Formats: sequence, structure tokens, C-alpha cells
Amino acid sequence: MMVLSACAGGEVEPEPEGEDDAAQTESSGSISVAAVWTGTEQENFEAVLDAFSEESGVDVTYKSTGDDVGAHLGTQIEGGNPPDVAMLPQPGLLRDLAAEGSLVPAGEEVAAVLGENFAPDWMELGSVDGELYGVYFKTANKSTWWYNTAVFEQAGVEPPETYDQMLETAQTVNASGVPWVSMGGGDGWTLTDWFENIYIQTAGPEKYDQLANHEIPWTDPSVIEALELFAEVIGDDANVAGGTQGLSSDGLPDLRAAGVHEPA
Repeated sequence: MMVLSACAGGEVEPEPEGEDDAAQTESSGSISVAAVWTGTEQENFEAVLDAFSEESGVDVTYKSTGDDVGAHLGTQIEGGNPPDVAMLPQPGLLRDLAAEGSLVPAGEEVAAVLGENFAPDWMELGSVDGELYGVYFKTANKSTWWYNTAVFEQAGVEPPETYDQMLETAQTVNASGVPWVSMGGGDGWTLTDWFENIYIQTAGPEKYDQLANHEIPWTDPSVIEALELFAEVIGDDANVAGGTQGLSSDGLPDLRAAGVHEPA
């Protein structure tokens, strides 16, 4: 899930009181926006920004943060030159930045609009200590497995229904000459998504929340169990497109260039 927030580079000046509504909403000037996107995704997003600029009269400058959004923003904030708006991929990062005083609250007008169009849960997820900082603009179901029907037919297998069946089916598919999964592990987030899915299934939601809130260590037995299960898939060279070496170095662009469109 991704969040839209405004960053503060220092003391936040309060808005003048008693200003005419038209003056407050009049668009001019420029803003800077930071997000993870590069390549085609960046081009598509900048097309949206161009349309916004044309409609509003506000010039927008975009900069990619790279995969480590937190580190990039931390450097910019420390240097006193943060973006006006940042697209944050983790709710936890929103909480951390808000706790540091690095975010500007969205304000009552934004909250009122969200209240009319969003369910309360979305507003709560974008808030810290009752103060609204973020607007959710995108959610993604990353727990769906996509499979190549032609490959399954060639190997003579059906989609597995359990983890153990998956491991058995993987051996058959591998023997047919096609690696079982593609992950794009070089981008990082695909591997964390795999771990999260395995962990919540094995440890349960209570442990998941405890781990996310740093209430239990990464050496907890529940974490070790999930990682050992994960290793049953990625520890076998034949299971992964590019092998275990490619797992840690190949990102999505590499897989697409090789004819593998998305991670499974």
C-alpha cells in the first residue's frame, strides 16, 4: 500500500488566518514530488503530473528515490531540502517520519474531503496519533500466483492446493525444462512479499503485528520457521528462473528482457 505525504524541511509555518477562500485555492508556483518509479513507470507517472500541471498551473518536478525510499528521504530531510510530496510504500515509514516531525499534517480540508470519499479505516491508516498525514492512492493484491497454463499442460500438472503439493508440482515442472518460479529478487520487494505471505500463514496475524512493531526479534523461532519454509523453494537452483544466483541479482526488467513477464 502506498501513501501520499508532504515533507517538512524545518519549522512548519501555520497558514495565515482569515484568508479569502479563493486566494487559498488559487494555484501557482511549483512543487517537487518523489517516488520510487523509474523507466516506463516514471514516464507514465510524469504524464499524469503533466496533466495536473496543465489543469492547475502548478509546475511539478519529479525525482526517483530508488528502492530505499526511507534512506533517500532521510538524506534530503537532513540536508534541509526534502520534496514537497513523497509517495511512501510502507505505512511504517509514514509513522517513523511523522514521529520525527518530518511530515506536515494534511489539514482539516483534506480530512473533510477524505471523510466524504474514503472509509474510516483508510483515514486511520494514513494517520499517526489522530493526525492525518497520508492519502492512500493505490493498493495491490500481491498474494496472487499467476501461472503459465501451457507450461502446466506440457508438464501434465494441475495447480497445487497446498504448500507440500506445490513443492511436488515444482519438481515435475522443473523436470519439463521450465523453472518453477520467477521472483525478480534483485528488486528486493518481491522477496519481502514472499516472506510476509509465508509468515502470516505460519505464525498468524498476532505474531505478524508483533514483528512489524518490533515487539519480537528477527531471531524469533516463528521467523526462523517461515524462512526455512521459504528456503525450500528458493534454495533449489532448478526452482527459480536464473537460479539462486539470479534470484538475488535479477530484477523485473531483467526477467522481462529474458521473456519472463512478472514474478510468480
